[in-house]
Amino acid sequence: MLLFLNTYSKKFNGLYQMIKSAKNIGFIFVLISITVLTGRFFLNSKNNFINNVTTNIERRTIYEKLKPLLDKAKLASDQSDYLKVINILKQINQKINILNESELQKNIYRGKNLNAIAQNYQAIAYFKEAEDYYLKAAKVYLDIPFKENSQYVLENYLYLSNLYSEIEDYDRGIATLLIANNLIEEQIGKKIPESFIIAGEIGELYLDKGEFLSAEVFIEAAIKGLEEFNVNHEMKSKYQLELADLYIRQKKYIESEKLLSQLIKKKYYKNPNIFIALSNVLLSQGKFNEAEKIALQLIKENKENYNLKSNPDYPYLIANIAYIYDYQKLFLKSQPYHLSLLNPDYDLSYLDNDFKISILNNVAHNLLSLGSYEEAERLLNFAIEANKIRFSDADEKYIKPLSNLSLLYYLQGRQDESNKYGYQALQKTFESMQKRVQELNILDRQNFISDSYQKFHLFPFAFIEQDSSYKNLAFFSRINYQGLLQDIENRQNRLKILDPEIKQLRNNIKLIESKLSSNKTLNSEKFRRELFSRKIELEKSLNVLLPKLNPIIYDAEDIASVIPKDSVLIEYQKYDSAKKEPFKNLKPKEKYLALILSPDGNISSFDLGSAEVIESTIDAATKATKLKTNNALQKWREVSDLIIKPLTEEINQKDRLIISPDSALNKVAYSALGSPLSENLLNDDFQVNLITAGRDLLDINQANSHKSTMPIVIANPDFGKPKSNIRRFKNIKSDFYKRTETEILEYELELKGTSSQSWKSLPFSKLEGQDIKEIINAQLFMNEEAKASLIFENNISPKIIHIASHSFYHDAYYDSAIEDYNKNPLNRSGIVFAGANLNFENDNDDGFLTALEISRLDLRGTELFVVSGCDSAMGDLRIGEGIYGLKRSIAVAGAQSSLLSLWNIRDDSTAIFMTSFYKRLKKGESKSEALYSTQRDFREGKIKSSNPELYDWSKPFYWAPFQLSGDWKSIEL
Repeated sequence: MLLFLNTYSKKFNGLYQMIKSAKNIGFIFVLISITVLTGRFFLNSKNNFINNVTTNIERRTIYEKLKPLLDKAKLASDQSDYLKVINILKQINQKINILNESELQKNIYRGKNLNAIAQNYQAIAYFKEAEDYYLKAAKVYLDIPFKENSQYVLENYLYLSNLYSEIEDYDRGIATLLIANNLIEEQIGKKIPESFIIAGEIGELYLDKGEFLSAEVFIEAAIKGLEEFNVNHEMKSKYQLELADLYIRQKKYIESEKLLSQLIKKKYYKNPNIFIALSNVLLSQGKFNEAEKIALQLIKENKENYNLKSNPDYPYLIANIAYIYDYQKLFLKSQPYHLSLLNPDYDLSYLDNDFKISILNNVAHNLLSLGSYEEAERLLNFAIEANKIRFSDADEKYIKPLSNLSLLYYLQGRQDESNKYGYQALQKTFESMQKRVQELNILDRQNFISDSYQKFHLFPFAFIEQDSSYKNLAFFSRINYQGLLQDIENRQNRLKILDPEIKQLRNNIKLIESKLSSNKTLNSEKFRRELFSRKIELEKSLNVLLPKLNPIIYDAEDIASVIPKDSVLIEYQKYDSAKKEPFKNLKPKEKYLALILSPDGNISSFDLGSAEVIESTIDAATKATKLKTNNALQKWREVSDLIIKPLTEEINQKDRLIISPDSALNKVAYSALGSPLSENLLNDDFQVNLITAGRDLLDINQANSHKSTMPIVIANPDFGKPKSNIRRFKNIKSDFYKRTETEILEYELELKGTSSQSWKSLPFSKLEGQDIKEIINAQLFMNEEAKASLIFENNISPKIIHIASHSFYHDAYYDSAIEDYNKNPLNRSGIVFAGANLNFENDNDDGFLTALEISRLDLRGTELFVVSGCDSAMGDLRIGEGIYGLKRSIAVAGAQSSLLSLWNIRDDSTAIFMTSFYKRLKKGESKSEALYSTQRDFREGKIKSSNPELYDWSKPFYWAPFQLSGDWKSIEL
C-alpha cells in the first residue's frame, strides 16, 4: 500500500512508518495522555468541505483569477459530481504555484486543497486515492509552523482517521490520531482544545473496533476535558451519548441511564438516539411501560414534524419499538413494525449496513415466533451471508442469527441442524464473553455474563426434555460456562508479569482493598467513597495494561481424556424448563438436570425434577443436622434419592464420582448422602470428589510446577481485649457453635454491621495447631503472631496453609457509604486473626482477611488450604459460578484444593478431626481418602467425645460439614 511514499522525504517516511506499524501503541497513549485531551471538533461532513475551501479562497482578491475554476467546482459539488470537482481542484492546485503569496501561505492553500481532493475521492469510495491525497496534504503541512496553523494540520489527520474508520482499518486510524496528539505535545508543549477531540475520536474508533475498555478510557477522558475547559457542549454531548451506548453494551444500565438523563435535560442537544438508548436501558431493567412510552412518543413527534420518507431517523425509531415489544414477547404487537421495515415505502439505502443486517435477524425472530418458519429461515440465512461479507468468522454479530436458526430447527424437529447451529452460536458466545469480561472490573463481570448469556445458554437443557440429542450441546454449554469468571481471574493471576507498572497497580489495588475492609475506614463514608472510586480507576488501568487472554473453548473429548479409569464426571445444572416453549410468556419452572460424562466420551442426561422440591429437601436435611436430630442421616438419604439415585444405572459399575454442583447443590453435605446401591453412605461405595467445573480436571491432571514453601499453621489467635467501645462496622456472622463447653458468644447483629463485645478465644485450636505442626513439620503461628499479614503481606505460597480460627459469612450486608462495594460477596466473608477485637488500635493489621483479599494472593504452589472455622465453605450462590466466598477466592488465588466447613462447628471436635485428617495424610493417603477415613471414624464411634452422652460425635453435625474441593490426590510430606 502507498508505494508513492518511496520517493518521499525521510521525515515523512518516518511519519508513515509510525502509522503503518502502530498497531498497539494506543495503550501507551492511555497512560501518557489520560488527562491531556481537550477541545472542540471543527469537522463538518466531508462533502461540505469543498464549500468551505472555496468560500475562504473567494474572500481574497488575489484569487480573482481562480474564480472561474472555483465557480465550476462549486457547481459540480452541488451536483455531487465528485470526479469533476476533483479534476477542477487538481487544476487549482497547479495554479496555486503562481500565486503572489509567501511560500508559507501557498503551502497552507495546497494542504487544504489536497485535503479537499481526498474528501471527494472518499465520497465516491476511491479509498486508495483518498488516502494518497490526505498523506500528500500531511507532507505539505510538515513544512509549515505547527503552533500557528495547528487547526489545518490536525483537521487533515482527523479526516485521514475518518477514512481508516470507513474502511475498518481501525488500528491505522488510531495510530494517525496518536501522531496528531504527539505533534501537539512536541510542538506546543501543552494541552490545547483539539486534544480532547482527538481522545474522543480515538475512543470511537476503539468502540467500532470492539475494544470496549479502551473506548471507555478515551471517551471518558474526552468528556472530562470538555467539562474542565467548558467548550463545545455539542461535542461533549456527542461523547456522552457514545459512552452511554458503551455502558449498555457492557450491561452497566444504571450508569447509562444516569448519562442519558443528563443529556435529555440539555435543550440544545436534540438527538433521537438518546431516547432510543434510554428506552433500551429502561427495557433491560424491566421498566417496560416507561420504555414503550418513550418509543411511541418519538414516533409520534417524527410523524408530526418530518417527512417520513426522507427522515433518516425514522427506521431506527420503528426498529426500537419493535424490539421493545419482542423483548416482552408481544410478537403480534411488534409484527407490523417489523414488516414496515422489511417492505418500506421509503428509501433505506442510506442506512448503516449493520443495521440492515439486524433488521433481517429481528424480523426473522418475529416471524419465527408466529410460526412462519420458511420465511424466517430465508431471512436468517441471508443475514448470515451478509455477515460473512461484513465480518470475520469469529465476530460476535453471528451469534443472534445462528442462535435463531438453532431455535427454528428445534421447533421444526430438525435436531441435527439445530445442534449444529446451536454449537456455533455457543462457541462464538463463549469466545465473545471471554474477550469482553477481561475489559470489565471484577464487580461488573457477573452482571455482564448473566445478562448476555443466560438468554441462550440454558435453552439446550430445556430442549433435552423434548429430545435427548441435545445432551451433547447442553454439556458443551455447561463445561464452557460453569466457573468461567473464576477461571479467567485465575488465568489473569497466573500471567507472568514483568512490567513494573502492572505490578505497582496490582499492589495499589491490593492495598486499597485492605483499607476498605479495615475497621479504620469503616466509619468515614467520604474516605470510603474516595477509596472505592480510586480502586475502580486503578482496576480499569490494570485491565488496559494486562496482556489479553486468548479464548479457550473446551469440548467433551478434552474433558473425557482426563477422567480417571472407572470414574464419571457428573455435571449438575439448574435451568428453567419453561424455555422449551421459548415464545410463550410462561412463569419460570426451575428444575435440575444431571449430565454424566464417561472416559469414553459418552454423555448421558437425567431429569432430576423440581428445583423447589430438591432445595427444600436440602434445607430440611441441613436443619436436622444442625439441630443434631436422630433422623439427620435419613434426611440426607432423601436428598440422595433425588440427586443420586436417578443416576444409578450409569454409575453402578463405577468407583469414583467426580461431581460439579450447581446452585443449591453446593450446600449439600455429600459425605452424608446415602448410597443408591446399598444401605451404606455414598462415599462408602464410591470415592466422591468435588470440583467447580469439569475443565478443572485438566489442571488436576497436570503436575504442579510451582514452588512452595514450608507449610504454615495459624491457630489460637489472640483476638485481644477491646480498649474502647467504639462501634465496629465489620459485618461478622456470629459463631454459635465454635466454642468450648461453657463459653457463650454474644453478638448484637444489626443491619449495618455487628457491634460485638469480642471474639472469644478458641483454646482447642491451640492444641490443634501444635499437633498439626508436629505432624506435617510446619511453621506455627499462635497468639499475637497469628496475624492476617502473615498471608496477605508476605509473597509466599506454602505447600499447606492451615488456619484454625473463626471464619464468617454474611448474606445481607448493607453499607450506606458504598453499597456497590458490598454487592461483591467476597467482601462479606473471611477469616478472623489476631487483634480482631482491638477496633481501631492497630494501624497495620485489623485482624481480618476477607475472601476478596485472599483472591489477590498468589497461592499457585499451595496444594491444600484449610480453614478450620465456621461457615468457611459458605457464600452467595451464583448459577454457573458456584459459591462466591472463601472457596472461590482460594481457587482464584491458585491453591489446588481447599477444605472448608458448611456450617458452624465446635472447637473441640474440630481440633480432633483435623489432627486425625493430617495423620492419615502424612501416612500417604490422598486428601479425599484421609477425609473419608476421618469422617468414618467419627460416625462409627472410633473417635468420640470425652462426654459422648452429651456430645455425640457420631452425628453428622460433627463430621459432615467438611468439604474438600479441587485436587483430591495425595501430598508428599
